[in-house]
Amino acid sequence: MNASVVKANAAGSPCSITQEVVGTAPSDIIQKMFAQHFDAPLNRVDCRDNGLCYQKWGKDCKNANL
Repeated sequence: MNASVVKANAAGSPCSITQEVVGTAPSDIIQKMFAQHFDAPLNRVDCRDNGLCYQKWGKDCKNANL
């Protein structure tokens, strides 16, 4: 999946929009997503040997307890 914003069509998804984010560190990802007004991460940060970190974030989430 690329880093484009997609509508979450999965049944029971708490967020209307999800985005896979790539950054150079977990703090880089957090800054990017808060700047874009995303609500919360949907999974743990996955930092790999290539020097990049990946994480999925949600926007317009219905459930506050993500």
